[in-house]
Amino acid sequence: MIDTLGVGSVDDLLALRDSEVFVWCIGPEARTVAAPVSARVARTFYDASMTIYTRKVPAFVDHEQSVAEALGIPRALVSCELFCNRPGILTSMHFDLSDVITIQLTGRKTWRIAPNEFSPNPIDGWAPGNAVPAETHAYTRTAPPTEMPANATTYELVPGSVLYVPRGYWHETVPHEDSLSVHFVIPAPTRLDAILGVLQTELSRDERWRQPAYRFDAADAATLTRLADDYAALHEVIGRLDPRDVVRFPPPDQPPTPDLDYVRCGRSAIGIERIDADHATAEITLIAYSFRDTRTTTLNVGEKYLPALALVKNLSPGAAIDLGDLRTTAPTLTEAETLVLLAQLEKAYIVRRAGAPDRVPAAQPLEAILG
Repeated sequence: MIDTLGVGSVDDLLALRDSEVFVWCIGPEARTVAAPVSARVARTFYDASMTIYTRKVPAFVDHEQSVAEALGIPRALVSCELFCNRPGILTSMHFDLSDVITIQLTGRKTWRIAPNEFSPNPIDGWAPGNAVPAETHAYTRTAPPTEMPANATTYELVPGSVLYVPRGYWHETVPHEDSLSVHFVIPAPTRLDAILGVLQTELSRDERWRQPAYRFDAADAATLTRLADDYAALHEVIGRLDPRDVVRFPPPDQPPTPDLDYVRCGRSAIGIERIDADHATAEITLIAYSFRDTRTTTLNVGEKYLPALALVKNLSPGAAIDLGDLRTTAPTLTEAETLVLLAQLEKAYIVRRAGAPDRVPAAQPLEAILG
């Protein structure tokens, strides 16, 4: 792994070009503090027995891409960080909002890890000594702990060891020698993120939900009625959501044919960027929203396509459409041109073929991928 990364010492780490370097230390009231520093200054902190680490290293982009592909997630959800620890310097117990895969490169380091019974699957990170976020109290089960749980498991990592630390798990570390390790940090979105993202995209299509909410908490009958109406409307929106608007399936192998039926995808939009009246053309963007990898496709089309695109743009998610609908709306389009348009819309996740997908890929948990 050292040969792959090209980093085997603190000096190698500080020689990495265009990376962000941080010093990690214990601040007032035993709180951990991370502060950006220059590579030159970082060595001074390291010599004073403080932890330093780097992130956003351009040389590690390919490694981040490889991990992302193995896990089936966008590359933006994987970051590679390198930690240099001095012997005996404890990183005290805390939990983070990321899955972490750590590989020990040099030295020997002990990790203690435990499930988080205080706030399982948290939406905020926390460490004793810090104030518990107000939102966290909504799902805490016990009083905040002050020391590692009794059921913590101890792992001793030596060069070449690989350890997986699940998101939200308590952990603390102590190196026994000068230690260098690489961490692949994966802040995967939660199911809460998934649902709220879908709802926000869908609700924002309707002007109702974009209106200001002044005096929305007034204790009067009008406010209660308005909220009740909104809750009823929300139920209607939820009823038309489709999981296939979140889980993207590859386009079918077979091209569109005149007999196929389609439905409008959710979480997608069509935008008209520019119309060139002189040349009877338009620039169109096709957008498929996602958590962090929203896809945008730009097309230059003839102006005669605009009525068909406008029809698709204004359909509600789940609404049916077929080749005949498009040709009725845009009668100057030939059947062949309409099929090409459908193929582009399908590829960009604006429409999908009616019915369930032909192939449902098997899911693999992170633990299975790591072996």
